[in-house]
Amino acid sequence: MANLPKATPLGTGSLLAYALPSIALQAMMVPLLLTLPALYAQEVGLAVASISLALIIARSLEAISDPIIGALSDRTRAGPWQRAGWMVAGTPIAVLSGIALLHPGPGAGTLYLLVCLILFYGGWTMVYIPYQSWGVELSDDFAERSRVAAFREAGSFLGYLASAFIPLVALMIILGQSAPTFAAQARAVGWFFTFSLPLFVFLCVKYVPRARPTAEPTHISWSRMFEVLGRNKPFRVLL
Repeated sequence: MANLPKATPLGTGSLLAYALPSIALQAMMVPLLLTLPALYAQEVGLAVASISLALIIARSLEAISDPIIGALSDRTRAGPWQRAGWMVAGTPIAVLSGIALLHPGPGAGTLYLLVCLILFYGGWTMVYIPYQSWGVELSDDFAERSRVAAFREAGSFLGYLASAFIPLVALMIILGQSAPTFAAQARAVGWFFTFSLPLFVFLCVKYVPRARPTAEPTHISWSRMFEVLGRNKPFRVLL
């Protein structure tokens, strides 16, 4: 794949291909937050406190893994595969751990849930963080970057819609279930994620140009980063 010149606008096809992974990534987030606790409470019999503890620990570890994956992705020098390679590597981890997460076997307990969550969020981060960074690197032009971000966020919105409509279409309309359980709803979205993420990542890697950095990126210290963020009043309000 040839490098993308800085001033070359992306075609609609490339933008659509770039937006695809965000559909699968965000669709899977909804059942994790809304229906996964009910699945483990009703099918596995875990206490709500145990489920909450596993979720808190997994998300806390994700706060550590996100910047680590981002830093490693920045420092990966594998030609045009700098971002795409991380996405390809993270996809099977996210898919396989997602299947295990939504299909707990007999005897699955809090430790099983915690390990599955840690693996899933790790794989998800390996896809999502480089994916976000890739979008920034597609152009140095502000307007073009805005187009890229707009398509990506539109994909995220479609992912949220998919997580709502997939159980409705697959379970209620096609299978005729008048009141599908939380577990059934979560698994319906999970199967969509299982098949769509590898396909969408493949299409993204195949059809989205990859721009090599023209110079070594400038790295700043953690103290400098927090100093810069501290001067950003809207960011402080958001926090």
